[in-house]
Amino acid sequence: MRTLRGRIGLALLAFALVTLMAVGGTLWVALRELHRDAAMGSLIELTAPYAGVVRARLPVAVLRPGTDEDGDFVEQLRSSAGKAGDELAAFLESFEQDVDQAAFSIIFVQGDSSYILNPANETASRLPQVPQLDGPLLRGQVATGTTQIEGIGDVLYAATPIVREPRRGRDTPLILLAAADNSAARATADLARALAVAALLLLIIGIPLALSLSRSVTRPLRRLSEATATVAKGKVPEPLPTGGPAEVAEASAAFNAMAAEVGATREAQRQLLADIRHDLRTPLTVIAGFSEALRDGTATGEVAVRAADAISDEAGRLERMLDDLDHLTVPGVAGPALRPETLDAQVVTAAAVERFAPEAESRGQDLRVAADHGTAGTVSLMADRDALDRILGNIVDNALAHAPSPGGHIVVECRHSGSLITLAVTDDGPGIPAASLPHVFDRFYRADPSRTRRGSGLGLAIVRDLAEALGGDAFAENVDGAGARVGVILPAMAAPSRDASAT
Repeated sequence: MRTLRGRIGLALLAFALVTLMAVGGTLWVALRELHRDAAMGSLIELTAPYAGVVRARLPVAVLRPGTDEDGDFVEQLRSSAGKAGDELAAFLESFEQDVDQAAFSIIFVQGDSSYILNPANETASRLPQVPQLDGPLLRGQVATGTTQIEGIGDVLYAATPIVREPRRGRDTPLILLAAADNSAARATADLARALAVAALLLLIIGIPLALSLSRSVTRPLRRLSEATATVAKGKVPEPLPTGGPAEVAEASAAFNAMAAEVGATREAQRQLLADIRHDLRTPLTVIAGFSEALRDGTATGEVAVRAADAISDEAGRLERMLDDLDHLTVPGVAGPALRPETLDAQVVTAAAVERFAPEAESRGQDLRVAADHGTAGTVSLMADRDALDRILGNIVDNALAHAPSPGGHIVVECRHSGSLITLAVTDDGPGIPAASLPHVFDRFYRADPSRTRRGSGLGLAIVRDLAEALGGDAFAENVDGAGARVGVILPAMAAPSRDASAT
């Protein structure tokens, strides 16, 4: 069987057959003993009445043969059986007519001799020695057991003395009622009827039960297989029901979680591609326009310089988009391997403000360094310069996008407190919705549309990954009034003194 339903059905069938065989064997033994006990009980009940009839109707000379107490009773029966008119023969003839239709044989036994009055089979002859009859029996006592009669086979018997006073040894004449031992055949017939009824019930109840059980397992698995094929085709199926056996329910729940994750990821990728397609239009348009102006000579002098600067800026923007794509292909990795070096956090902060100043000016926004951020001396930290530039670039770019244009204010700060350095950017935009604060650093997460007019949803995720790679962390919070404050906290290091560096 290759199907699960077939295997379940086969297992249930094998279990039912083994159970029926075990129960049937036990029941057969019990039924055989029951039939044997019933047959033996019937023989015992009939033995005493038949013995009484024989004692009452046999000639006294046979029962008490004068002084010859050792007379052979069975031989007298045999010799008189064929003599008409003889008193003993007449008794045997009438008695045989009375018992001819009996379901058992009547046998007269004395010592090793026997005379079968109405044998169950015409070939029945001598009755072998019966061990239970070796000892003398008193009047009213009944001996029972099993033996074999040639021509009849296995029989059950019950025997009791005929004479009023038993003789010595084994010479006491007995009347023995023997019935064929058909207890095994009757038990087999009864068991066959019972098994037929059991088989019928098994067909009526067992088969629907097996089908229901197998269906409860195979139906969810079939739905799971079909849903998996749907995912393989690029579609997200409807959530599967989580009913049925616990293992199947767990598998369905796990698949639903996986399908939901796949759907979210595909939607995020679709949104990312849409954003990149949208964001690429602007730099490509700018680059194409200024390139055309430079080629046909329209842009000359300072205009040409501004055109070149614009092309350079847009090329940098395209490069940052490519960095976002690199970050997308390897989750948890923000660009190439880090190359730590000793840096001055204030210098890096000022460079970031200077790099984005032209864009802020073109948007009519005020971008500056916090007036009170300065710290006497050098604020040193061990970090990768490119990584730090990407952190500040993404945060500043995020603030420029969310601050009012024109008229927005963006403040970049660098603060040193103990062993930590905080680099943060504050804007006076609409702020971050409270429900979105825990998710602003998640990959592909886009908060309130008012703060997500552009971007791939990866910028702040890259900020957090880089901050953690540098041994720090990222944070985002709303400021009093309006606006948001986004930044990173990095470990600081003591700047080497001039004398130490000189040596």
